[in-house]
Amino acid sequence: MVALPGLGSGLQPWCPVDLSLEWVETVWELDFTETEPLDPSIEAEIIETGLDAFTKLHESLFRFAAEEHGSTEIFWTFFAENNISHRALVALFYHFVQTVHKKNANVQYREYGLHAAGLYFLLLEVPGSVANQIFHPVMFDKCIQILKKSWPQESTLSRKRRKEHSKNSQSNPRGHRKRGKPSRKEDIEVRK
Repeated sequence: MVALPGLGSGLQPWCPVDLSLEWVETVWELDFTETEPLDPSIEAEIIETGLDAFTKLHESLFRFAAEEHGSTEIFWTFFAENNISHRALVALFYHFVQTVHKKNANVQYREYGLHAAGLYFLLLEVPGSVANQIFHPVMFDKCIQILKKSWPQESTLSRKRRKEHSKNSQSNPRGHRKRGKPSRKEDIEVRK
């Protein structure tokens, strides 16, 4: 029960009173694809403290994700007793994840998106998430795509250099090409 006060304070910014349940249901019904944008005032409420809302929720969820079967029943009961919709929570994570997929997303929103994807993965790790239907393949894929986009990649320049180097090292030192086998017609003409 010690973790529950932490869970309540961690969830507080993620449970805006004026969040439209219609928006939440639309996000789920449209399978996390083209949806109406989240009300800017709700987004502002969540990111008012910057990354703090994400990190506090991460700390709260991590306690339950790390446990085997102990107090995880209390976790989902806490959601039910306090009228906290896990579908709304996932829809809010989706908003920040989807924002990163836009080309004009700034660094701050990319960071929010990465944290939201991490929170979604962490929520999936909490025992009981399958029974509560937290997993959605499109949402999961969008979170994976963000990680792929953000993962450091080799520059194409260094790859080109390696390819050129391997081509040069395989070439004949005299600069001559090897002769291939003559075609059969030529082979017949040579024998005559």
